[in-house]
Amino acid sequence: MPIKQICSLQHPLVKKVVRIRTKGSCRATEKLVFVPGEKSIVDLAAILPVDTLFYVQQKPAIAAKICYEVSASIMKKMSGLLEPVPLAALFPYVASSYELLPPLLILEELADPGNVGTIFRTAWAFGWPQIVTTPNTTDP
Repeated sequence: MPIKQICSLQHPLVKKVVRIRTKGSCRATEKLVFVPGEKSIVDLAAILPVDTLFYVQQKPAIAAKICYEVSASIMKKMSGLLEPVPLAALFPYVASSYELLPPLLILEELADPGNVGTIFRTAWAFGWPQIVTTPNTTDP
């Protein structure tokens, strides 16, 4: 596969990345978030697919839908950092990190065992895999 390169600061993708990085409304619309730095990318790539990968000089061994080689000045503009990082990526936008976790129901200070039982049965009926009670909640 030929190497894809971005050679201009005026490239539409560079402008798009800057908008995604700076505007929350653009992140929500595009459903993408910009992440600079190898450690953050490796950590996120373990739980989310990499949409677009940008690198300076040498392509890393990180799977992505599409990869672009960019210059240090382009990376600096996209990242907004004083010192450009050699690696950055676009990931799917997740409105909340809680969306990555299975549903969790927390029962706090419920006194009536009948209510606790009803809530347990309802949660199980809806497929909620986790229920936690706080110390001051009646014994389930």
